[in-house]
Amino acid sequence: MAWPRKNSDRSADAPTGGDGELSAYRDLELANPEGRTRLAERWLRRALDRAIDIQTAPAQSYVRRLRSSHPNESPAQVSERLDKNLVRAVGTAGTAAGATATVPGIGTLASFGAIGADAVAFLEAVTFHTIAKATVYGVDVSRKDQRELLVSIILLGSTGNAIVERAAHGRKGKSVARKATELPELGRVNTIVFNKLVRGFVVKRLKGSFAKILPAGIGAVLGGWGNVKAGKLMVSRSREAFGVAPTTWPSTPELESAKK
Repeated sequence: MAWPRKNSDRSADAPTGGDGELSAYRDLELANPEGRTRLAERWLRRALDRAIDIQTAPAQSYVRRLRSSHPNESPAQVSERLDKNLVRAVGTAGTAAGATATVPGIGTLASFGAIGADAVAFLEAVTFHTIAKATVYGVDVSRKDQRELLVSIILLGSTGNAIVERAAHGRKGKSVARKATELPELGRVNTIVFNKLVRGFVVKRLKGSFAKILPAGIGAVLGGWGNVKAGKLMVSRSREAFGVAPTTWPSTPELESAKK
């Protein structure tokens, strides 16, 4: 099962958590909090753009395969499968990063490199899950800006939901996810949500990373457990944004081939 697709062909400027970027990040953190935020913004922008580019087609294809292999399952049942897969995927990524701290001869910088890769893997898993859920629910994510906003509000949580609700002027009867992708001022809202995300998500991930550089045996356990909790939190936020699953499968181009 290819879930989510592994990003094995990252370009040289992709956020890999290499020594140079980590050193620059540390220097800026010590010298200037605003500089730290700017670097975090560049990192998150590249990571989010790349995650959306890489994971969109595999996520939609995966839902089609699930529907074909489980033709009697409802959207709610397939959505439950996606939720379980997300928790499993990010938990595995966390343990892998934590395990780096247990290998003899690998110092703190090497462990921070793995944490950088883990953060990218986490973001890609959440992106895959979000686009897959949108496919199940029939939420329009045909444009990249729609996908970006949807992933961002799920990462941000209740704050992102509140921003969307205000922009939608309290319209009733639709989920936050559907309201978000139908906003007439989507670009402006995207900018607001992304700026909030930079100041929240990145900093929280850095705080969580300290568990992954503990000595032998401890980092692997806390790394995996920390990401399992993060995965469950993302599932909860996704359910809040998407609302109740539809009772019937939507008729959308993304799902048409699953009927054949």
